[in-house]
Amino acid sequence: MLHPNPKGPAIRAVMLASYCLLVCLGAPTARAQDHEHAQGPPKNVPGSSMPFVKLDDAGRLHMVFVEDTGENKLVRYRRMFGVEHIESVISSPGDRLSHFPDSPPVVEVTSDGAVHALYTVRVPGPPNVWPVELRYVTSRDEGRTWSPYKALGDPGAAVFRGCAAMLEDARGRLVMSWLEGHPGQGEIGVNTAVVKNDTFTYAFIDDMACECCATELLRASDGAIWLAYRNKDAFNVRDMYAARMARGDDRFGPPNRISRDGWVVNGCPENGPRLARGGAHTVWAAWFTGGEPRGIYAGRASSATPLFETRELVQGRDEHVSAIGHVAISALPDGRVLIAYNCQRDGQGRIEGRFRQENGWGDPIQLGGNGIFPRIATNGHAAYLVYTAIDGEQKSIVVEKLDSELPRS
Repeated sequence: MLHPNPKGPAIRAVMLASYCLLVCLGAPTARAQDHEHAQGPPKNVPGSSMPFVKLDDAGRLHMVFVEDTGENKLVRYRRMFGVEHIESVISSPGDRLSHFPDSPPVVEVTSDGAVHALYTVRVPGPPNVWPVELRYVTSRDEGRTWSPYKALGDPGAAVFRGCAAMLEDARGRLVMSWLEGHPGQGEIGVNTAVVKNDTFTYAFIDDMACECCATELLRASDGAIWLAYRNKDAFNVRDMYAARMARGDDRFGPPNRISRDGWVVNGCPENGPRLARGGAHTVWAAWFTGGEPRGIYAGRASSATPLFETRELVQGRDEHVSAIGHVAISALPDGRVLIAYNCQRDGQGRIEGRFRQENGWGDPIQLGGNGIFPRIATNGHAAYLVYTAIDGEQKSIVVEKLDSELPRS
């Protein structure tokens, strides 16, 4: 389902929010498949949605998400480790959150033990724009309290900022990416920041991008940082692109097309790309395209250059699958590369997965019940699947451990 792409950014953003609500309310009842695991986090977080997760080296699962209290919406942080939980509210009272499922709050845990978060808030501005701040906060007491926020970008420019990603690079710096509007223009581009000692160095990567598809960052095995996003050209062709910042560099190189999908759409797909490390110094990208044949695709590149091999179809529409989208990809601790996505199979919504085999992608495996926007968190020793489940108008976050007991498809 796509909505028209209006000329005004304000109208576009209103329709984005309405579209996301319709998607959520239209999803059926969710039931997660039960995987046995010890010392795991709770399987269900009621009343919450839009999770973003990070699994640290000690096995602690850090999650930021949106909680609807009935009176307002909060950005909440939760750290889960066995029976130990730490929970706090990140957003300030009275914040008017600006969010849709492909623009969740974001969390990162750095090597010094600090926890960092990004989230979006609607702020006052001229009537012909949709001004949204991207706010950055830090906790140095394990997520119990948070610093005053810093608004990213030029504070004098009333524009949209969102669909962010964030990670720590091999030099201990934070690298951030997000979509950002151009003052006085209707187009959205991709902005980045490298942060060291609270100093932010900004650099635009692309002046025109899809308005509602999340950006993605990955630290490759050689320490390089990869950025992926959905580009848009003057003819509304929306292909995936990637840029690379080598270890030791301070900014990204020029972006390259991941795949020539040729999807022409005057709308907002809300389907951003995902990246994962592969074996033998490779990087995998996974994404959805509405270009024919519509479906989930994956591509592989050497970690030394953002030039991808020919795309591989993971799952398309067929007589069994009527709808598909919203991909996640990760290498599990046993080395297998797993792609997860939400789909409607034989009339039933579910979260599916496929493993990469020597000759392509294996048979579909059911990973969870009806839900949207799956994400996978791994630290090389454990992996978790997290997604938003919908039961009528009720939303919840489902957490499932992924382990070696999963079928090899």
